[in-house]
Amino acid sequence: NPPVSSGQTLFFWNGQKKKMVKRIIVCALLTISYLYVQAEQFVIVPGYGRVPESCVTQADHDSLIEHVENGNIRITKSDGDIFEVEPCLNNNLQHGVAWKAWTQYQNTTGNGIEGQYGEWKVPENPPVSSGQTLFFWNGQKKKMVKRIIVCALLTISYLYVQAEQFVIVPGYGRVPESCVTQADHDSLIEHVENGNIRITKSDGDIFEVEPCLNNNLQHGVAWKAWTQYQNTTGNGIEGQYGEWKVPENPPVSSGQTLFFWNGLEPNDNSGVIQPVLQYGSSAAGGGNYWAIASWYVSATHTVVSSLREVQPGNTIMGLSAAMATVNGTTLWIANCTSHPWHSTQIQYKTSVPFTYAYQVLEAYNIDSCKQYPTSGVVTFSDINVFGVNNPKWVAETQQPITCKEHAGVTSPEEVE
Repeated sequence: NPPVSSGQTLFFWNGQKKKMVKRIIVCALLTISYLYVQAEQFVIVPGYGRVPESCVTQADHDSLIEHVENGNIRITKSDGDIFEVEPCLNNNLQHGVAWKAWTQYQNTTGNGIEGQYGEWKVPENPPVSSGQTLFFWNGQKKKMVKRIIVCALLTISYLYVQAEQFVIVPGYGRVPESCVTQADHDSLIEHVENGNIRITKSDGDIFEVEPCLNNNLQHGVAWKAWTQYQNTTGNGIEGQYGEWKVPENPPVSSGQTLFFWNGLEPNDNSGVIQPVLQYGSSAAGGGNYWAIASWYVSATHTVVSSLREVQPGNTIMGLSAAMATVNGTTLWIANCTSHPWHSTQIQYKTSVPFTYAYQVLEAYNIDSCKQYPTSGVVTFSDINVFGVNNPKWVAETQQPITCKEHAGVTSPEEVE
């Protein structure tokens, strides 16, 4: 087989032609055989690259593998079931074809190696997941490619993350869908000692959510333009209020997601509470229309309130405010309300002060400037950072600028 199979088709044939291509008789057994290999689904295996899917046998835990005289292997499963597997003739194994770095030891005594043991830590997830497969393994090789024993639990775990559906959350990018908790209006979120969060719904129902270890959060990864204020007094911010209008729908709707929000974060940017106006789809739902929700997003948890549809021209009122402090723990609300009246809210308890206030344009999957509203501007007005007179807003823009995105400060009470 060719060393690289990337969609090519090869023919070797002889035949007869009669009256200019009207009939060709071809002996093409080689072609048929090779095209069969080409058409079959290939999968990745550690050590040797890609093999036809039919060449892979799934065995249960602690199965026994033995070679038998006819060239087959006999597999004895842990429940005692026994079956044989014929040799795979379509393998195109290339030893070490994708090994990037390795250490090796060769025993030249003639006695062979009696075994090997090693340990390694699971690293953090890559910042970009775009179809790659990574293997970290130790193993033993016997007589050139006849056997490799691989510890691939890390591979299984990572491929599971790759296969899971990722969804968009405001502030931090894409997270696995299983990391998102849908909460009803006015649900209360609290941290508990085991690392979970406890959610108390408005009807009194209580449940806990374990931390999500598969989050691949990237703070501000899709922020296009924003204004920010940092409180450096050491006391934290007591809350923030602001208003903005729902713009007209973009002239082109082709998979983009737009967020306009104001919100609060602690000093280490480890989480955010935010009232959010969105266009498009997110972890909360949505589509080709404007809607509001209130969010809490952190490195380990994402909670979102009910999504409520709103209309162009509606006024959005975003409020994040401290309601009461008891024994060092503060009860916060994040409330997003539109006029005419639709309201969505979550409550959140924390002992960590919020020191950053933001107004943000965040956008995903932008291929054309027509995916933005044609008005070209959203103004946040009547801004009030509680307990702060004349906050000094700093305007920021993320590079590269694709559609002249920018932020500006008109006054302490108005930015755009």
